Amino acid sequence: MPAPFIPHVNGVFTVGAYYAGMLRQDITDADIFRSAGKMVKRHGHGAILISALRANELLNQGNMDGYRMWKRIIMVIGELVTSTPPQGTRLH
Repeated sequence: MPAPFIPHVNGVFTVGAYYAGMLRQDITDADIFRSAGKMVKRHGHGAILISALRANELLNQGNMDGYRMWKRIIMVIGELVTSTPPQGTRLH
């Protein structure tokens, strides 16, 4: 079976093209980690805020699957940014 097509906007997948019932099956942990990494790479420590805004948009639209997906991404972003020093800082 071929890998599911995941629509992208600026390198980060979106949920607009998914049917609500299919989302949970199609989005893997690898997709979540990949998207979180791209968000951190693009937005740095602001990635959490931008992702939270997207999650809230989906929640307001009643898209609970999309909301849950972005909450998963936010959790991974939190782990990434707390383990990554801000740019321009030195560890030692």
